Amino acid sequence: MIIISIHLNTIKQIIFKIEGGRRMKKIVEIVVCTLLIGIIILSTFSVCVLSSDNINIKNDINIKKTKYFSIYYLRSYLLDRVNNYREKYLNLNKVRKTNEHFFNIFSEWSPTEIVSTESTANTTYCSIATDSADAVHVVWEDETNYMGCGSDKDIFYKMKPKGGTWTSTEVVSSESSTESSLASIAVESDGTVHVTWDEYTETTVDVYYKMKPFGGSWTTAECISLESCDDSGLSSLVVDLDGNVHVAMTGINVEGDTYIYYKMKPFGGSWTTEELVTYDSQGYPYLPTLDFDSDGGIHIAWEEMNSTTSIFNIYYKMKTNGGSWTAAEAITNSNILASYPSLVIDRDDNVHVTWSDLSPYYWMDICYRMKLKNGGWSDIDTLSINSCAMMSQISAGSDGSVSVVFDDIDLYGSGNYEIFYRSKPSGGDWTNFEIVTDDFNQDGMFPSIAIDSSGCVHVAWEGYNYDNIYYKNNGYVNLPPEIPIIDGETSGKPKVEYEYTFNTTDPNNNNVYYYINWSDGTPDIYIGPFASGETAVQKHIWAKKGTYTMKAKAIDVYNSESDWATLEITIPKDRSINNLFLRLLDQFPHMFSILRHLMGL
Repeated sequence: MIIISIHLNTIKQIIFKIEGGRRMKKIVEIVVCTLLIGIIILSTFSVCVLSSDNINIKNDINIKKTKYFSIYYLRSYLLDRVNNYREKYLNLNKVRKTNEHFFNIFSEWSPTEIVSTESTANTTYCSIATDSADAVHVVWEDETNYMGCGSDKDIFYKMKPKGGTWTSTEVVSSESSTESSLASIAVESDGTVHVTWDEYTETTVDVYYKMKPFGGSWTTAECISLESCDDSGLSSLVVDLDGNVHVAMTGINVEGDTYIYYKMKPFGGSWTTEELVTYDSQGYPYLPTLDFDSDGGIHIAWEEMNSTTSIFNIYYKMKTNGGSWTAAEAITNSNILASYPSLVIDRDDNVHVTWSDLSPYYWMDICYRMKLKNGGWSDIDTLSINSCAMMSQISAGSDGSVSVVFDDIDLYGSGNYEIFYRSKPSGGDWTNFEIVTDDFNQDGMFPSIAIDSSGCVHVAWEGYNYDNIYYKNNGYVNLPPEIPIIDGETSGKPKVEYEYTFNTTDPNNNNVYYYINWSDGTPDIYIGPFASGETAVQKHIWAKKGTYTMKAKAIDVYNSESDWATLEITIPKDRSINNLFLRLLDQFPHMFSILRHLMGL
């Protein structure tokens, strides 16, 4: 048994140098809770275990408030924590098994699509949403110098109408000349798109906002940063049924204290002044996530590190429409680290929260709790299976169900980080696991989920090494290819080679194979794959006279088959003089031996 333990880095000093050499910000100390994860390998089992002897966060971590504690450093800390976690996992010699694997038997996931088709550089941190017409909208962070936006990080956007194809990439942060990152998207029922993101200037970090009416153009970027804070960022965005836009974000004041703030933009109006949500905080809150209920109430959850114990937990608050914020409630009781919360409100105004949780006895798990409307919190459920999970996101359907996606290592199948999916019907239990990325041949990370009006689940994620943004949905109906068209000679001579063509189209634009039965006793053949609409060519020799009914059908790459196509071929007797003599000679070889010799046969 090999044990690869976790090591937690102590204070990491980060220097932020102002561009142009104007000045250098003071060296600040920020916690880097680096999760360097390994795997215990036990013969035929792969189990993730964490030894409590290796953990002493309270002694190892020390955060000091300074005047220059900023979103820039906070974000660096968060990214370091995630990147160190996943790099440690993904660089391991992972166990590969094929005899035990989760198969998608409950729904049909569409083939993996690349969203970021115009991207040529790093792409990461996607966010997905749908509108009432079931169109899909995606934003992500991209370093591609696209349409002259430069090679710094920008926010890119695409949409896909129901039954259609992805539009060309649009640059949301088009006015930016510095780094833009960590976008959040929300879409109104009429297709109006709203986006917020973090924008890095020479000295500060701010939250910016844009909107795009359906069929229109993007508005000018608007800075909505907090009035009382030195830096602000890490925003979460929703838009309610009346078109009011709600944003929660992390703010850091000049003393270095972190808080969660809330702002609202009424439909057709201007942004309200900031509201302090975490006025009763005892630590360092950040990473807010929010949603609204049917009465106009706002619900927010966030991650917070206790300044005394250095333990991370998830907290929750809400305020009724026109009311005040309730007292903070601790959703978790983690011994070490509860992180990356995701919150959603269902049709019946129940609150659902997922997060990743690290304990002294297990690796990182995805956990879940719900709070009934006007009720208390449920017990904690563990949703992940392999205890190597990291990021989750939860979404609610119009039928009262909730669905969760998260990344986790598929220990008993591919050995890769996969995107897992589970759903919970209203009043029911969680379904079994489904692997969204079952046709994805690399590690999938950081999923985002949205559910459209028909209940179809849409998932976007990034590939490891930041190569692209990918997409799938589980409303996929794999229609069979059309009956192929066979073209070629319908009459001919024996022992002469003839050429035949086969062509079909696939409604899902899948590649196809052709299964051909010549009906003359020769073996059937299986050729391909060919693109939908591409003509396949095959040659054949009919050895004997007769009438043959050749058959062919198209089979797509997901084994959906067309009906048989047929073509009748007549191979008559060959009545040429030479062949007449040959037949006579075959019947009377001794009598006509002299003729055979004279004819050179």
